[in-house]
Amino acid sequence: MTRALLPVLLLTAGACRKVEPAPEDLDGLVHFVWQQLDEGEDAALTDAINNLHIAIDGDTIGFPNGDGDILEGVVTDLTPEEVASFGRDVDPSTATGVLLADRITCTMPRLEEVISYENQDELYTGVYDAYTRTMLSSREDFLANTNDRLGWDLTYETSVLGSGYTVNSQTLMRRITEVETPDGPATILRAHMRDSAVFENPDTNNFLEQDYHLEIYWPFEGDVLHVYALWKDTQMLGFEDEGEQTQRITLNNLIDWDEGTGTICQDASLP
Repeated sequence: MTRALLPVLLLTAGACRKVEPAPEDLDGLVHFVWQQLDEGEDAALTDAINNLHIAIDGDTIGFPNGDGDILEGVVTDLTPEEVASFGRDVDPSTATGVLLADRITCTMPRLEEVISYENQDELYTGVYDAYTRTMLSSREDFLANTNDRLGWDLTYETSVLGSGYTVNSQTLMRRITEVETPDGPATILRAHMRDSAVFENPDTNNFLEQDYHLEIYWPFEGDVLHVYALWKDTQMLGFEDEGEQTQRITLNNLIDWDEGTGTICQDASLP
């Protein structure tokens, strides 16, 4: 199937905000979506996602455990302006970014049910030692398409080879409804840590100072394409975030996560 792109819609005479043109390069598109998520027009975000489809060669993106390519790479640093609204006095250039693009065996409505489910530890077993998600708006309204945004605060505990730590984060999820991609509405999720992670044993050299996630989902041929950008300022067990080994582990974890999400989507017994 060849994907036909939607044109960027013209603004009506009464519109008060300009639709910023989306870039065409992959790195620029990731940063554009990050910057436009809060206040950007649906037309601009959809245009960016259509360009993303071309940039990742979305027609050929395959499955983690099947035929087709998975796109892996790095993304440039977030800027101070891109994280200023989070209210932390941090230097985002110390957070190294990686990127994954692949395909999830799931429909968009089902995927939204899965990623918005409050008790994620019930779906992704063995990942968390403790998990508390506090919804900031109505999940029911979001899934019923009466509200295009959903937010939550999250506190979770996890561990890496016995090194336990606690993270506090906040997430915004937005469905792009007014202007759709060729196969339907897209959904974008952005998350950030609200403060540094707290480790059970502070005497080690482990740290997690910053953690930013951008996830872009759009439907294609009955499945979902997923672009996942992640920036971390961390050191675990002596491995820093800029090291090739740490980046490889991170990308493998993202691939496993998407494969697990596809399995959850197909399990009708799960919420």
